Amino acid sequence: MNIKITHNWLLDYLDTDATPVEIQKYLSLCGPSVERIEEVNGEIVYDIEITTNRIDTASVLGIAREAAAILPQFGKKAILKKKELSQPIVSKTIMPISITDPSGVCRRLLGIVMEVDGVGKSPEYISKRLTAIDMRSLNNIVDVTNYVMTEIGHPTHVFDYDRIETHNLILRHAKKGEEIVTLDEKKYNLDETDIIIDDGTGKVIDLPGIMGTANSVVTNNTKRILFFIESNDPVSIRRTSMRYGIRTMASTINEKNPDSELALTAFLRGIELFKEVADAKVVSPLIDIYPKKAEQIEIKTSKSFIDAKVGVEIPLKTIVSILTNLEFTVSTQENDELIITVPTHRISDVTIPEDIVEEVARVYGYFAIPSVLQLPAYVTQPKDTELLFYYQYVVKSYLKHRGYTEVMNYSATSKELLQQFEVDKVEHLYITNSISEDIKYLRQSLIPSLVKNVKQNEGFAKEHKLFELAKTYIPSDSLPIEENKLSICTSVSLDELKSILIGLMKELNIEFDFKEGSTNIHLMPSVAGELTQGKIQFGSFGQVKPILCRNLGLEAPVYVAELSFVDLIQTARVMPNYKSFSQYAHITHDITIKKDKTFAELKKNAFSASNKLISLSLLSTYKDTITLRLEFTDSTKNLTEEEVKREVEAVQKYL
Repeated sequence: MNIKITHNWLLDYLDTDATPVEIQKYLSLCGPSVERIEEVNGEIVYDIEITTNRIDTASVLGIAREAAAILPQFGKKAILKKKELSQPIVSKTIMPISITDPSGVCRRLLGIVMEVDGVGKSPEYISKRLTAIDMRSLNNIVDVTNYVMTEIGHPTHVFDYDRIETHNLILRHAKKGEEIVTLDEKKYNLDETDIIIDDGTGKVIDLPGIMGTANSVVTNNTKRILFFIESNDPVSIRRTSMRYGIRTMASTINEKNPDSELALTAFLRGIELFKEVADAKVVSPLIDIYPKKAEQIEIKTSKSFIDAKVGVEIPLKTIVSILTNLEFTVSTQENDELIITVPTHRISDVTIPEDIVEEVARVYGYFAIPSVLQLPAYVTQPKDTELLFYYQYVVKSYLKHRGYTEVMNYSATSKELLQQFEVDKVEHLYITNSISEDIKYLRQSLIPSLVKNVKQNEGFAKEHKLFELAKTYIPSDSLPIEENKLSICTSVSLDELKSILIGLMKELNIEFDFKEGSTNIHLMPSVAGELTQGKIQFGSFGQVKPILCRNLGLEAPVYVAELSFVDLIQTARVMPNYKSFSQYAHITHDITIKKDKTFAELKKNAFSASNKLISLSLLSTYKDTITLRLEFTDSTKNLTEEEVKREVEAVQKYL
C-alpha cells in the first residue's frame, strides 16, 4: 500500500536539517521507499510505499520515527518530537453513553461524548494538508478523523450522538441477511462472520473498522458527537472488506493489525483537535474497554550474534543508537549480551533475534555491508527428487529433439473445459477463492488442457506436436494424491504417436509391451492401447474421442498419450541391460502374412517360435496383410541357408 504525507506535516514530528530530496534518498535506502516527491498547492508531498508487515510506518508519526533512526546514519540531524497529550477534563454536564462488547469481538474500545460548536469548515492547515494527500476536506468534524488516521496511523470514527437514540452501542456479530446502508448510500446484506455495532434495538449503526452507516453519520445539524475507536480483529476486517468490495483507507490499515496501544494516542490527539477546530467540550467519561493488553516481548541476543549474521562488525554504540531511535529499549549485559524490549507497535513482526539483526542491518545500510560470495556447496537431495530432476531433463530433451514443444498449463482448469470433456466437476478438488473461474478445478488429467492447446494454436500450424509434464490431483480422505504425469499430444497420426512412445521407452532403456484397448475415458476404445511391463501399467495412448474434439471446435483427429512419470522413473535404467554381441553373421528375411493379430502379439509369438530370432520389425501393410522383417543369428556359428529357412518356417507356422 501507499500513503501520502506532506513535508511540513512531517516536521511537526521530526526536527531535522535534511532536505526533502535527502529524506527521499536516505529513507528509500534503509526503510520505507519514497517513490516520488511532488508539489501540490504549495505543499511538498511524499508518496511512500509501505510494506504489508510494517503498518506502523503508515502515518506521519511512523515515517518520522523511521527518519529519526535512519537520517543520523548519513550525518543528518534527526530527532523525533513527541506530543504531550493529556487526559480530557469532563464538564459538569454529563451525557449518558454505554459501550459494551459482550462477546469480546474487539481487542480495545474507546469512546467519549463531546458537544461541538457547530459543523463547518476546517482550519486552512488541515484542509490544505488533506487535499494535498488526495483526501476530501468535508467539514471540521469528519476531517479530524481522517487527519488523526494519517498523522497517528490508527483509524477513528465519529457518530452524531443524538441520532443514536438509545445512546447505547453493542458490538456483536451480524445476523445472516441483516441489512445495512453505508454512508455512501449502498445497501449490503450481512454475513454471520461480520462484526457490527447495534444500538440495542437491533438497528445496525456501524460496520466498525470499515465504514459508517447513513443512519448515524454527522450532519450539518450535529450538536453532539460520539468520538469512537475500536481495535478490531484484522482477519474479520479483511474478510468483510473483501466480501463486499468496500476498500477504504481505514479497512486497509485495520486489516494489517495496527497497534492497540496506539489507539489511545490517536484518541487523545483527536480530542485535542476537536477542541481546537470545533470548540468541543467533553460531556462524558472516557470509556476504555481493554480486556487483554498487549504484552511486551523481550529478546535476548548479543553483539557477536548480530555481527556474525550481518557479516561485518558494527560498533555496539551504533547498534544501541539504531534500536533506541526505533523506540526499542536496550539493556547491555556482560559478555556483549543485549536484552531488547520490543515496542508494542512492532510486536507483530519482531519476535526473534534474527528480526533484531534485520532492523540493525537495514538502518546501518545494506549498501555498507561488503558483498562476499559464499563458498559453493552441494546440497544432497533425496534420491527420488534427484531421479525426478534427472529424468525430467532426459525426457524433455528427447521430445524436444523429436520436434515436440513443451507447454505449461495451469494446475487448475475451468468448469467449461470439464463439461466439454464430459467430466463431472463434483469429483474434482476446487479452489474456493480462485481469482478466476478459468482456474478453479484441479486437474485429474493433462489431456483436456493439451487438446485445448491444439485448438488455440490450430491457425498457426498444420501439424501440432506438444507435451506437458505436470502434476494431477486426485481427492482422498486427507491431502490430495499428487502424481506427476507425462502427456504427449499430436495431430499427425497414431503411428507418429506410437513411434514417439517407442523411441522414448528406448531412451529410458525400458522393455515394454503394447496392450490393445484402454479404460481412459478420453480415448476411443477401438483406437487406444496401453504401455505395460508385466504388472506395471505405464499409461494409455490413442485417439481422443471425436465428440470431445468437436465440443472444442476441432474437426481433425487428435492423438494423445498419458503416462505415469513415477512409474517411468522407477523402471528406467541409466544404461541398458548388456547383451553380448554375436561375432557371427546376422541374416535378414522378409515375410508377408495375414494381418489378424496386433503387432505386439505377433512379436511375442515370433520370439517364442525361434531362439535364433533377435529382431522383428514392421516393413509395411497392405489391405489385410503385413510385411515383417526377421533377423537371425547364432552366438556359436554362422547359420546356413537351410537353418535359416527352418527358423523362418517355424516362425510362420507359429504366427
